[in-house]
Amino acid sequence: MLSEHAIRPSRKRGQNFLIDSNILKVIEREAHLSSEDVIIEIGAGLGALTQILVERCLCVFSIEQDKRLSSILSELLRDKRNLKIISADALSLDLADLLDGSPAGKVKMVANLPYGIASALLLKCIENYPFISEYVVMVQKEVAKRLSCGPGQSDYSSLSVKIQSRSEVKILSSVSRNCFYPRPRVDSSLLRITPFGESELESHAPRIENLEFFTKLVNASFAQRRKKLKNSLLSVNKSIDRESLSNALRVIGKSEDARAQDLLPFEFVRLSNILFRES
Repeated sequence: MLSEHAIRPSRKRGQNFLIDSNILKVIEREAHLSSEDVIIEIGAGLGALTQILVERCLCVFSIEQDKRLSSILSELLRDKRNLKIISADALSLDLADLLDGSPAGKVKMVANLPYGIASALLLKCIENYPFISEYVVMVQKEVAKRLSCGPGQSDYSSLSVKIQSRSEVKILSSVSRNCFYPRPRVDSSLLRITPFGESELESHAPRIENLEFFTKLVNASFAQRRKKLKNSLLSVNKSIDRESLSNALRVIGKSEDARAQDLLPFEFVRLSNILFRES
C-alpha cells in the first residue's frame, strides 16, 4: 500500500507500522473489546488495528496526522459507518470535542502510539479526560519502564509519579522491533493503564488539590534526583522554607534526608497537598 501510493514512512513522525497479526490479536484480547465500546485510536496509520476496532466496537475515532495516510484509510474503510477519521495532531486536539461531552458508551484508548508523542499524550489525556476508562497502548519499551516502575528503580521519574498518582499501570507484553515496518531501533511494550475512578481515589491515592503546584513540585523533585527533597523543593514556592519542608516530610512519614526516588506516587500527592495549603 505504501509503494502503491509512493509514501515513504517518516521517522520524524514515528511511523512504524505494526505488521504482526499475532500482536494485533493480543491487543484485541487485552482491550476486551465489546459492541458498547467507544474507541479512540491515535496514529491509525494504514488501518491494521482500525479494521479490528470497527468490526468489534460501537464507534471508533481514528486520529492520523499524516493526511496521505488518513486519505488511504478513508478510502479503504469508506463503508464503515461507525468510523470517524480525523486528520489532526493528537496533541493539539481536544478529545472531549469529539464526543460532544456525552460519550454513548464506555470510552477506551486502543492504539499503537507514535513514539515521539506517547509520554506527552498519555499524560495530557489522564490529566484532562476522565471519561477515558482504560488505555491499551503500544509504546517504546523505555517509556513503558518509566511509566510503570516504582521508587528505588533507575527509571523512576517525574513521569512515573504523574501517571501512577492517577492510575494503575501494567505491562502486558513485550513486542519485538521485528513486528514493525520499517523496523525501529528499539523494542516496544503493550501497556494497560487504568485511571482511578472517583470511588477509588480515596483507597489508592489522595486527590491532587492543585495540579499546577503538584506538577511543579514533582518536576523540581526529579530535576536533581540525588539532592535531598528539602533542598530541591525550595524553588517551588517562595513561601516554602526548610522548616515547613521538614515538617511536611515528617507528616508523610519520611525523614529530612529523603530524596525523590524514596517517595511513592501517593506520598508525592500528600506532600504536595500539605505544602500547597501552607503556600
